[in-house]
Amino acid sequence: SKLIPDKNKFITYYAFDGLQGNEFSMGAAFKANDGEMFFGGINGVSSFYPYEIRDLRMPLSLYLTGLYILDKPVVSGQKSGKHIVFNKFISDADTIRLNYKDNMFALEFSTFEFGTPERVYYRYMLEGLNSQWVNTAQGINRISFTNIKQANSKR
Repeated sequence: SKLIPDKNKFITYYAFDGLQGNEFSMGAAFKANDGEMFFGGINGVSSFYPYEIRDLRMPLSLYLTGLYILDKPVVSGQKSGKHIVFNKFISDADTIRLNYKDNMFALEFSTFEFGTPERVYYRYMLEGLNSQWVNTAQGINRISFTNIKQANSKR
């Protein structure tokens, strides 16, 4: 892990960041005269210059990829009561309209981060329902809502 003192945070690196593995052996560490550091583990040795480490992680974009009413997928042009739910690909829709009776639904989303999806966590808040951000578990990209009261919510 790398400590960033002024932000009071750690950045943790793993095998998929280029390390030999996620575990290291006790006492298998060495610092060379030029500052290069070596750490050994069960899959070999990792080495780096601490001053050359850059956090290359980019903020990810979030895309809505699915809407389900009572566990059935909703498609473009489908109606909920008298209203069309959305009339584009769901990822392009700026409005979703549901009949008040369709108060049990789920949203599916993705960042399309296929390299290290295990590092992606999501947070959500539905205005009028959640007063704070809710975190999903690792690898979960679908959230379900039940018994939602009639209201206008923002995306």
